[in-house]
Amino acid sequence: MREKLGSCVGSYLETLFRVASEAECTGAAGERMTLDDACARVCNLCHDSHDGGGKIMFIGNGGSMGIAAHMAVDFSKNGSLLRWRLVTARC
Repeated sequence: MREKLGSCVGSYLETLFRVASEAECTGAAGERMTLDDACARVCNLCHDSHDGGGKIMFIGNGGSMGIAAHMAVDFSKNGSLLRWRLVTARC
């Protein structure tokens, strides 16, 4: 049983790594960028929005609502953003 679980987890992690490494990222003008640069841009945009008094909204429906709520907590806790400025919209 343990070997089967290990194989399943290993397969999942390999797939996750492959998908992340094959991701294509572009800016608003369509310019290509690395995943690292895209993540940095998202972080900067979120902090700029927060610092300017704006909101960051995470929207989900059904199971995706749980992911949206989790992301809102992660961004506020790990991203050094104040919770009251983050909004999770549930549809």
